[in-house]
Amino acid sequence: MTGNAVDRPSVVNPNVVHIWTKVDLGSHASGPVALGDCDLGVSTVTGEGIAGLLDLLKVKANEAAGGAGDVLPTRLRHVQLLQEAASHIAGALRGEKQGLELRSDDLRRAAASVGRISGAVDVEDLLDVIFSQFCIGK
Repeated sequence: MTGNAVDRPSVVNPNVVHIWTKVDLGSHASGPVALGDCDLGVSTVTGEGIAGLLDLLKVKANEAAGGAGDVLPTRLRHVQLLQEAASHIAGALRGEKQGLELRSDDLRRAAASVGRISGAVDVEDLLDVIFSQFCIGK
């Protein structure tokens, strides 16, 4: 550390965002870190900097998610399971008047649908798919 400012490392992690909080309190140049050493400043009291923070988070999320082509399903079975999962999630969101146990069951079903894509597969279900899609012994 030199003076009142923090020496940043020569190699900065692009995934780290330095945020000055409580900018509404003033005295940004005092303390071990100055506002100039941060990527942005925010105040939850006045709302200053919140829009900039949200914009920055959107950019970082888009960078982390990659291109849309990276996540498109290539098999009809995957598309159907994703549609099934989306339907269960929508049901859980619509079910405001239902008990939590019914809404949680919708979420469990959605997770099971996604699990069939990601590898958490029931063997019987897998055999049903294989035998329904392929002609064996004819």
